[in-house]
Amino acid sequence: MTNAQTINMMLEELKSVATPQRKARLASNFPTSMRVLGVSEPDLKLVVKNWTSMLYDFTPQQWFGLSLELAGQGILECQMLAYELLWENKKAL
Repeated sequence: MTNAQTINMMLEELKSVATPQRKARLASNFPTSMRVLGVSEPDLKLVVKNWTSMLYDFTPQQWFGLSLELAGQGILECQMLAYELLWENKKAL
């Protein structure tokens, strides 16, 4: 699976847990030019846990490359997900 395919799947998962209420709250609390989906922190942590376990065999270089591409999507939650994935896989730093 390519990084683009993985990111598309991650994005679909993020969209599935997003809510309009959370989107409105994020937009008012964190003004940004990035697109905001509306994912809560607990839901983001579950997505991180899910993908960390699914991609258990990734090398540090693969984690870094995936996180870099994910952060470049222009979506706030994708950037947050990228940071959390790197935090979970510190060897990639």
